Amino acid sequence: MTQEFHLSITSLGSDRYLIRTEDTAMGVPIAETQVEWPVESWLQLAQPAMDDPLVELLKGQSNLDEETSNLHKLGGQLYKALFQEGAISESWLKAQGIAQNRHEMLRFRLGLKESRLQRLPWEVLHNNGRPLTTRSDLTFNRYVANLLVDQTFKVEDLPAENVPIQVLMVIASPHDQDHLKLLQESKHIKDLFNEADEAIFPIELHVLKQPDRSELARALEQGNYQILHYAGHSDFGESGGDLSLVNRHTGLTEKLSGEDLAGLLVNNHIALTVFNSCRSGHTTGDDAEMDWRQQNLVQALVNRGVPGVIAMAERIPDEVAIAFTQLFYRNLVKGYPIDLSLSRTRQGLVSAFGSNQHYWALPILYLQPEFDGYLTKGDRETEASTTEDLESPLKVSVSTPADLAEEAIAPLTPQEEDDKVARLVEELSKPSTVPEDPPMPAGQDEVLVNGASERSGMAIYNTLPEVPIPAAESPETTLPSHPRPLSSSNGAQNPPPSSDQPFTRSTQSREPEKLSLIWFTLGLIGVVGVIGLGALALNWARGLSDPPSIGSSQSSPLSPSGSVDVDTVLRQAEQAIQQQRYSDAREEFEFALTQELLGKTEPNAVSDAIWPLVSETSQPELLYIQGRIIWQQMALLGEDVVSYDRDFQERELAQQAREAWLQTSETFLKGRIAQGFADYATGDFDGAISNWEAALALHDEQRQRSADPDASTPADPVVLHAYAGLVMVRTNVAQLNLDGLAEDARLAEAPAEEQEILQDESNRELAIAQELFLRLQELDPDEQMSPSQLQGISQSQETWDNWFWTDSLLNDWRQVYREWETQLDDSAS
Repeated sequence: MTQEFHLSITSLGSDRYLIRTEDTAMGVPIAETQVEWPVESWLQLAQPAMDDPLVELLKGQSNLDEETSNLHKLGGQLYKALFQEGAISESWLKAQGIAQNRHEMLRFRLGLKESRLQRLPWEVLHNNGRPLTTRSDLTFNRYVANLLVDQTFKVEDLPAENVPIQVLMVIASPHDQDHLKLLQESKHIKDLFNEADEAIFPIELHVLKQPDRSELARALEQGNYQILHYAGHSDFGESGGDLSLVNRHTGLTEKLSGEDLAGLLVNNHIALTVFNSCRSGHTTGDDAEMDWRQQNLVQALVNRGVPGVIAMAERIPDEVAIAFTQLFYRNLVKGYPIDLSLSRTRQGLVSAFGSNQHYWALPILYLQPEFDGYLTKGDRETEASTTEDLESPLKVSVSTPADLAEEAIAPLTPQEEDDKVARLVEELSKPSTVPEDPPMPAGQDEVLVNGASERSGMAIYNTLPEVPIPAAESPETTLPSHPRPLSSSNGAQNPPPSSDQPFTRSTQSREPEKLSLIWFTLGLIGVVGVIGLGALALNWARGLSDPPSIGSSQSSPLSPSGSVDVDTVLRQAEQAIQQQRYSDAREEFEFALTQELLGKTEPNAVSDAIWPLVSETSQPELLYIQGRIIWQQMALLGEDVVSYDRDFQERELAQQAREAWLQTSETFLKGRIAQGFADYATGDFDGAISNWEAALALHDEQRQRSADPDASTPADPVVLHAYAGLVMVRTNVAQLNLDGLAEDARLAEAPAEEQEILQDESNRELAIAQELFLRLQELDPDEQMSPSQLQGISQSQETWDNWFWTDSLLNDWRQVYREWETQLDDSAS
């Protein structure tokens, strides 16, 4: 299930606008407000940044850094303008909170009723430096908030689940137009669709080369297509923009008006139209470049009621067009809805071409408000059937058999839930003679009723993979189905990571609360026998009668030679948290997570079980565990993921872990070391140096308090990771300066004094790195920090902190380690 949040903006004249909520989840307050906006100023700020970079270069006006800064500035201004007012802001925050609490995605739809607003680049909306349209916990699309827009979408027009989605790709490259690499683009898509192993919903591609108007009309009428992908040229026109086709007789351009095309698409039930062409969408300079009679293709198609339209705001280079096509369809074949596929495509474009290029902001998506972005009927039908299987609720009883646990957590309608609780209360009759821990009451904001039936009309997607489909598992490693982080006022993050999982709209439900309610009732009444639950409840009660302490003097329920009892860990950790023994809870969680890495549990069983206990915490000890769970997902990103997609996901996860670790105690040694690794992974070399040096200082203090402060071995072996990190980061900082001197033409032409400064800085960093490397060898005679030792975790406790080292970090360390070994060997000889 996906939460909907619709905002409409209506012009009241004289730069005054009415903003109001149109469709929201249950519990989100309805809100509206009037605002006054400097729209013309925004358009002037946006136009240079969104214009074709080649045109600006030819005009001699291109300044990429300034334009990127303007775009970033505008995105922040647009966000504040939308959500700065109290009522709208409250609704927005509430919608995010509810979606997060229910482990569901949030779809943000923005309805625009004025052409000037449509020309603004809403796709660059960002908050706290992070673009909204590339976030992993929501998706974004526009719609035209106009009663005159035809509503044509019908689910029955879509194919069944087992019927391949049909794509008609139109390649139009008239001889008098610039030639795009269109055939190469179609080949890439065909190759992608042939990768059946990753395809959740099969897609068939039909290529129509150089058609004229009649051929295109005939193809649409005779084929049963769901997607029209146009690769060619388009422009403004008096009848809804013009599409460039090819005249069969002359080979020159033949125009098809947007209004005629819209009629063809609606009559033939096309669900999605993709224009990988320039000037197909609204641009910031529309009014300056066309007269009042002209409009673009998006206007014509959206007004006629085409369910989904993706268009480009401006010209895109051939390589970007090809990358966009590959990324978009790669996600579509995995079963993701249209808007989620586009969000992930934007992320890939950022990774491939950099955030300073605005290519990621050029695709504009319009979806009709009643269209959820899925292209088959099947994904709607599978929602109900897969929800139960995909959910991973928190189990409370350590003795509950699997079948009874499944029965207890099966989805209930509100009435069924009330009836079941009432029946249990009535049938439980005899108080227990075994003392039990006091039950935990439900929180004030805890959702005890499943609102699925009331929310059945609001479905959609997930912005970055969340829930895998068991029947067609992707070759990429399955990750825990945790919620993605939301920006929250208390600073606590609620994330980890979901990587490339086949997407369904079934996400984690509120069954843990339901289960808590049932056990709450059982605890209050204290009865041991109902409907075959007598022995079960008795065993459970005995388990609670003398709960083992998690203190260091007590043995852990997690035996190194055995498997991890997740339920016991949860029960004891909850007790530790209730008693505010957060360090004990952290140690138990760390041991359990290590056992998970050793393969002692089912994949992700520990992470999934621990996450609800730490995802919304503000306790530094538990925030450390939150960050570790996120960090460990980076090791699960499959090598078969496209490189720039994997790189983006790694940076996302590293940033989320970093935000959690930043809130840990400054005197916690492992926390500072973890922060250093997160800083390094996100490119903050100064932060990495600062945190790792702080870790060395903390270790020195710890050693001074030990029985043998002059010992040659470290007081805590974990500090070796900080030494290795410092060697790595300082070597790389020095190398960056040397590379700049060698490769940057501007530095090569700089005065000799400036070059000497860089050279001296590099020499200084290398000297420090060498000293640290020698010290590391002294402290690490067993070479635990050698790359070969770090690349795995074994039963030996010396390896249990190797989870710090992701593949990317290990690759960097392997290169640095080899360089220093070689250099020192040469010096010795």
